[in-house]
Amino acid sequence: DRLEAALARYDRRRRAEIRRIQRAAHYSAQWYENLPRYMDLSPLEMFTLLGKRHSRLLPHIPPRLYYQVGHAIERLPSPGVFRRGSKAR
Repeated sequence: DRLEAALARYDRRRRAEIRRIQRAAHYSAQWYENLPRYMDLSPLEMFTLLGKRHSRLLPHIPPRLYYQVGHAIERLPSPGVFRRGSKAR
């Protein structure tokens, strides 16, 4: 019984890991298959989006808009900055 349970746990874990790897491979293949969609971007924009190719949203949003929104979000201060700045002195 213990051996069967251990093998079943191992099988579930391995299958979950395989699904994760297959999902990542799917997004990479999708990005490369749609490479002409990104050809008008600057090199910085293109390589930034290459790093974001596993996003579920990227295939559905114009690439330049996705880049600009992501860039704007990265420039926002972290929520902790607001918290620290709101304390009375």
